[in-house]
Amino acid sequence: MRGDGEVIVNSELLNEIRVTKYEVTSIIMNEQRDEAVVLAEIAYYHERVNSVHEIKDKQIWWKEEDSGVWYLDGQLPPFAR
Repeated sequence: MRGDGEVIVNSELLNEIRVTKYEVTSIIMNEQRDEAVVLAEIAYYHERVNSVHEIKDKQIWWKEEDSGVWYLDGQLPPFAR
């Protein structure tokens, strides 16, 4: 996360999640082409509960100027059991 923001990660939950689909449905980029709003459809499988979930996620991505690497700005998608 940019600045001093804190990303909260539930590593126990993430260890049980397997993403089976990540499909970008829309990208809106700013004029400087260093930030984008991405709409994505994500399907994932939860190993412990043996269930498949699908979510639609709105993500903000930003590009680090020196390296050109893109980063997710904010929390990970709301994976649930």
